[in-house]
Amino acid sequence: MVVLQPDSDRGAAKSMNARGFEAISDLATRHLRHIDAEDQFGRLVRLARSIFSAPIAILTLFDGTEHLLQAESGLEPHQAMPDMAFCDFVLHNTTPLMIADARTHTQLCRSSSVRHAPFIRSYCGAPMVDSDGVVIGTIGVFDYEALGADESQMESLVDLSRIAVDELQLKAAKREAEDARRRLFDAIEALPDGFILFDEDDRLAVFNSRMLELYSESAGSLKIGKTFEEIMRETIATGQYRDAEGREEEWLQDRLTRHRNPAGMMEQQTSDGRWLRIYEKKTDTGATVGFRVDITELKLREAELFELATRDSLTGVLTRRAILDDVQREHVRLGRYTSCCSVLIIDVDHFKGVNDIFGHQTGDEALRRICAQAKTTIREADSLGRLGGEEFLVVLPDTDLNGAMITAERLRLEIAALRIACADRKESVSVTVSIGVAEFRKGENPKSLLARGDQCLYQAKLNGRNCVHGDVDEGEWSESLMLRG
Repeated sequence: MVVLQPDSDRGAAKSMNARGFEAISDLATRHLRHIDAEDQFGRLVRLARSIFSAPIAILTLFDGTEHLLQAESGLEPHQAMPDMAFCDFVLHNTTPLMIADARTHTQLCRSSSVRHAPFIRSYCGAPMVDSDGVVIGTIGVFDYEALGADESQMESLVDLSRIAVDELQLKAAKREAEDARRRLFDAIEALPDGFILFDEDDRLAVFNSRMLELYSESAGSLKIGKTFEEIMRETIATGQYRDAEGREEEWLQDRLTRHRNPAGMMEQQTSDGRWLRIYEKKTDTGATVGFRVDITELKLREAELFELATRDSLTGVLTRRAILDDVQREHVRLGRYTSCCSVLIIDVDHFKGVNDIFGHQTGDEALRRICAQAKTTIREADSLGRLGGEEFLVVLPDTDLNGAMITAERLRLEIAALRIACADRKESVSVTVSIGVAEFRKGENPKSLLARGDQCLYQAKLNGRNCVHGDVDEGEWSESLMLRG
């Protein structure tokens, strides 16, 4: 850790070397700074503020010429940003540092942020260093009073900077995986892995050794002269294909149809868990050429990235985007079929007070417990997601307003009965929720539905909280349904 006091900053503002700028430029080229700051970095700066009990925390990326603000916590609307000169010292020294009192600092004492509003007095910052050792940004906290940070706080700040870099690299990995998948579709024809050829009579004519590796459990069935149907019947009997179990004849007929009338690609999972992409094409003479490419790693990577993209890291429920996608899918389904769908918009009552009085660990545990309870209350076909903060959304397919009100009231009572253990205290706390309920109306879009649900939630708050308020079409009902605690 570097602590800058008067006169100890000589040479701190040296220009970054050419390798540093080249690496930063590469980051910019990959568009890593174009992320959702709230989702990716908002929690980090809020945590930094909490660790240091500081009024302001910011996270910036450096594109080679300027600092780009990615996330901030504590800045009031229209409040001036702290001088980026503080961040420059971290950037150029490439080590964590603490400026105990900027008024006595030979350079920063002249900063407008020190001499004028917001009157910054102290700063603790840590560099964001990528896997190549290049500083690509900073995370830091600002205070209006002179302060001193202990070793554990500075170590925590360094940990946060590493998490931020991990987030960036994860995004890069996701983009690279998506690019690799697109390249795979293009390359599969030119660079096939497994190769197989059936002649005009659909008898096996040629195959390579990679086919034997890919279909190891049924390799003995690959005999020159056998028909495709004969080979498939033998391989099904060995249990080679997972999705054929229990419906072997149906699966075989579908596979024969696809083979005889090939149209594009298909994916297949074998009994050992391997995923293969299959491409077949008829030649001008009527023969069938087939390629088999092992895409197991790609499928695993896809599954991991999908889980990261659609699951809230704290509660394990769907993210905002994922749950809103569910609402959209229900809207499309309702346009095709005669059915119904309702939503519950849930907000934890006085949640800020829980965090302020019992701590954020207790608040986080409360959110986890609420979600766990909600999962046991709703059906398997229903979905639960976090809209943000302490607000959640439940989508109830095939459920009208009355059914949704009953579910909401049951959920409200079950949550109110929970006892949340307080971190570092020998006591527990209870929480309540307010719930707004709305049902899709004929021809209504998701935005309108959610707006009505929000209005019901607002009304539930006005009604004293810890209650359920449902939206009712005045043309069908004479008054709103409301269940109170």
